[in-house]
Amino acid sequence: MQSTKLLNQSSVNTSTLNQPVIPMNFRQYIVAITFTVLSLQALGGSLEDGQDLYNKEKYADALAAFKHAADEGNVQAFFILGAMHENGDGVEKNYAQAMTWYMKAAEHGDAAAQSNIGTLYENGQGVTKDFEKATAWYLKAAESGNQQAQSNLGVAYFKGQGVAIDKVEAYKWIFLAESGGNLDAKIKREYLEGFLNDAQKSEAKQRANEWLQAWMKRMNAIKPGQN
Repeated sequence: MQSTKLLNQSSVNTSTLNQPVIPMNFRQYIVAITFTVLSLQALGGSLEDGQDLYNKEKYADALAAFKHAADEGNVQAFFILGAMHENGDGVEKNYAQAMTWYMKAAEHGDAAAQSNIGTLYENGQGVTKDFEKATAWYLKAAESGNQQAQSNLGVAYFKGQGVAIDKVEAYKWIFLAESGGNLDAKIKREYLEGFLNDAQKSEAKQRANEWLQAWMKRMNAIKPGQN
């Protein structure tokens, strides 16, 4: 669900399990909400105009359109403004301002914003680096079904960042992210294979299946129009 950020390699073997997080950017976000939550028409005029301007790389004009949508309380606009400030699209790069906008979106339950807040805390961008807060935000987003957060949470459990090391739980979250279509989670899961025995992998998959069933039950219980 990223202008896309390069992975910053960390230090265990050549594994992507030690690559830090990749925040979702505007382009990925607008695709997600278009195809999985809202129709483009339902986004609202200012947001739709902003997307069109952004795609034409008219970032300053897009920024103004998104700010107008944000003034009207549009949660998607909150996220997009956060991403634009994080990436420096149409505005000077400002992680603290990105955090402010992400927080506004996260307060309304936006899982992508919650995941990106975790990224900023993990990388110490705009805030003091804090693995416990990062992991807490990843968990919140992961429980809502955000696949990037699930992948990042799995890495946190593998490395013991903000939580106790738990390779079974790490495999569970990374397996869920991969099952949901997260591409880098597949590489991470394959690397994790070497750290778990068959019984542990079986337990992790059982946990993942139980979580998925509970999540689907929650989603089915949500009435149309509910957040």
